[in-house]
Amino acid sequence: MSAREGDGDGAPARVAVDSDSRLRGASTAARRVLITGISGGIGRLVAHRLLEGEPARWEVIGLARRPFDDVLKSRVEFHQADLRKKRIEDVFRLRRIEAVVHLAFDDDPLVPSKDRYKTNVLGTMKLLDCCEKYGVRKVVVLSTASVYGALADNPTLIAEDTPARADLMHGGFRDRVEADRYAQAWMYRNAKQATTVVLRPVHVLGERVHGSFQSYLRLPVVPTLLGYSPMMQVIHEEDVARAIELALEGDVGGVFNIVGPGAVPLHTILREVGAEALPLPPIGTLGLLDTLSRLRLVPFPPRQADFIRYSLVVSGDKAREQLGFEAQVPLRETLRSASRASARA
Repeated sequence: MSAREGDGDGAPARVAVDSDSRLRGASTAARRVLITGISGGIGRLVAHRLLEGEPARWEVIGLARRPFDDVLKSRVEFHQADLRKKRIEDVFRLRRIEAVVHLAFDDDPLVPSKDRYKTNVLGTMKLLDCCEKYGVRKVVVLSTASVYGALADNPTLIAEDTPARADLMHGGFRDRVEADRYAQAWMYRNAKQATTVVLRPVHVLGERVHGSFQSYLRLPVVPTLLGYSPMMQVIHEEDVARAIELALEGDVGGVFNIVGPGAVPLHTILREVGAEALPLPPIGTLGLLDTLSRLRLVPFPPRQADFIRYSLVVSGDKAREQLGFEAQVPLRETLRSASRASARA
């Protein structure tokens, strides 16, 4: 489920950028952006959007631990490296980065929590330290709406000033919540230097992404809880890439929920993707699934448990009003992008 937040109010941090026409697009020269996690599905989609047109609006530098296997490889300056390593500072020092899009997060439930912490928290801290040291003027961090947590006492509609509580119910979200909180604190601390945007999309579906919610939908048999069909929100990967582009090119900072076309019950999602549901009694089931998953006897992400029991529905009003973002891919098309037929294609 994809993946942070603090006690801040999420109000936009507006920063004047008149002194640097590069970020306002006043210059015809391409602006230089670093995309971390560019080898992932969202990273590749964002790179394609930024390199559209002739001449391209952006000069893209990519950073990832995995190779960048894409038709754009000849147009992207790619560095295969870990965010925590010292060599990433050389990229900032030598290339005069103007903007950063941070996508390098690991939500794979099969990766040990200590390794996810190193990537998600320590990697974010290292990257933002470099942004501060080398005067980066625009920073976009892709968090997740899952940081709010799926809890029994959630409000009907969650706004950006709602505290992130995902780590209260399951320690597996601690790294994501901490990374989100750090990014938000960094945003306020560096408001005079940089315009920072923290995006919290709902569950992302598509042919290129590999999030834990999509993995859940594609299980051979999908466990559900008898008597529970929580309301959920999904968004297509193309819409997430467009939201990132809007955040990067706009002059508004702050925390923004990124939502898809409406909320639907879990059973509707399962029907649309062609999943075979296995309703289980709630008493004892979640603990058993959690144990079996930790032993790798069943492919069920332990962090998924609360999300198949309690609703998590967030408001997208702020992103619509301040970023001009509204999802364009219809709900049915979004759901079918995560279907088994799509996975086989």
